[in-house]
Amino acid sequence: QRLASVVFLAAPFLGALTRSPSIAAVIFVVAVLMALSAVAIHAVKNLMIIEGKEYRTIWYEESVVNIIDQTKLPHNFVIKELKTVKDAINAIKIMEVRGAPLIGATAAYGIVLAIQENNNLEFIKKSSEKLVNARPTAINLQWAVHRMSNRLSFVNQEDLFDVALKEADEICNEDINFCKNIGLNG
Repeated sequence: QRLASVVFLAAPFLGALTRSPSIAAVIFVVAVLMALSAVAIHAVKNLMIIEGKEYRTIWYEESVVNIIDQTKLPHNFVIKELKTVKDAINAIKIMEVRGAPLIGATAAYGIVLAIQENNNLEFIKKSSEKLVNARPTAINLQWAVHRMSNRLSFVNQEDLFDVALKEADEICNEDINFCKNIGLNG
C-alpha cells in the first residue's frame, strides 16, 4: 500500500521527466491498481475487527460453531455457540443469522454439527431436511445443504466429519470472496 502511494505521488513527476503525459497516465493507473490490490488483500486478511480482534460472522472452533448473534446488533456484540444441529436450525429460524450467504454457511456447519453429534447417515439425512425446513424459501440454505449432501455422498463414514468441515469452511471462504468482489466491483 505504501509502494502504491509512492508511485501515485511520483506519477506526475515521472511523466514530466519523460515529457510524456501517456507515461504519467500509465504510472497513475498502475498506482491505482496497486492501491486497490492492497485494499483487497487487507479486506481478506481483516474480515472484521472489533476491539482489536479479527472476526468472521461464523466460524468453527473447538467442537462448536460460533456466530455473531445478529438479533443483538447493533447495540450489543454477542457471540453465540451452536453446539448441536438443533442449535443451528434454531439460529436460522429465529434469524440469529441473516443474509443468504450466512444462512447457507450456517446450514453447512449445521451438517458438521449433525455428524459430530451422531455419525449416522439416517440422522444426518433427517438433520439436513430439518435444516432446509428451518427457512424453506432461503435458496442459499437449500443450495448449501445439497452441496454438502453431494460432497458427502461417497465418503467413508469415518471420514465424514473431516470432509464436511472442510466443505463448510470452503463454502464460507467462497462467500467471503464473492462479497469482497461485489464490494470491489459494485
